[in-house]
Amino acid sequence: MGYNFSREKDRQSSFNQFDLMEENLSQTPTSEKPLVSIITVIYNAEKTIEATIQSVINQSYKNIEYIIIDGKSTDNTINIINKYQDHIKCWISEPDRGVYDAMNKGINQSSGDWLIFLGADDELFDESVIEKLINASQLNNKKDKNPLIIFGNILYSDGKYFRSFLNVRTLIRNTIQHQSALYHKSLFNNFKYDSSLRICSDYELNLLAYLNNIQFEYINSTISICSCGGLSTDFNNRTKAIEELNNIRGKHIHILSNKAISLLLNIRLSIKLLMHKLSHKEFR
Repeated sequence: MGYNFSREKDRQSSFNQFDLMEENLSQTPTSEKPLVSIITVIYNAEKTIEATIQSVINQSYKNIEYIIIDGKSTDNTINIINKYQDHIKCWISEPDRGVYDAMNKGINQSSGDWLIFLGADDELFDESVIEKLINASQLNNKKDKNPLIIFGNILYSDGKYFRSFLNVRTLIRNTIQHQSALYHKSLFNNFKYDSSLRICSDYELNLLAYLNNIQFEYINSTISICSCGGLSTDFNNRTKAIEELNNIRGKHIHILSNKAISLLLNIRLSIKLLMHKLSHKEFR
């Protein structure tokens, strides 16, 4: 890896998170049509959920199970879900403790070889994206590679572009958005998202993947269109997001390294805040 940021105790802890590593690698599906679980968590999204659902059910790749976890919506969301219930493997409507608690419920309901999480205000970019991701996994299997994460890029609704990657910069911030990635089911054998976090719990899985040298495949394609109004993109949530990133990172890398990274992130945020006040414009 070239970077020795992990304390021995924390390093061992992160490796224990994926203690079935060899078994995980051997479980990578060889079927020509592995099952893909698409999980959408939702609360009061009557304005956007229909477009999300349609982007899933119109995929050219057909071996998909669609799971919707609703947090007991009080608007017209449930009626829209019912409209498409023949295309949905299962849906649940009950109170939850937030986005990541709902995502964990979706994981528990899933039976797919691969999982992808699509927000209620997100859409798959076109009808072929799941097929592209699956084709990438099959191509790697033929090369005797066993990637456990296959990911592409994100297009935000304001036209800005997010290029995903998994490298040393993953130590600093979240570099893969869950809307752009297929995660192999075996990664969740001993991992669930921390539901006490509000914004950045998905960072921990990506950080552990990097620290543990998980095999991955990047495809230079747009996977999803994401709303700019998500929790992690809202400027007012930046300070909270940095706090959560620092807490996650502190569990897995050396305390001094984490403090140095945290300081750099806070300086960067302060500069952006100043620019924001001067320009009176939103930025990412």
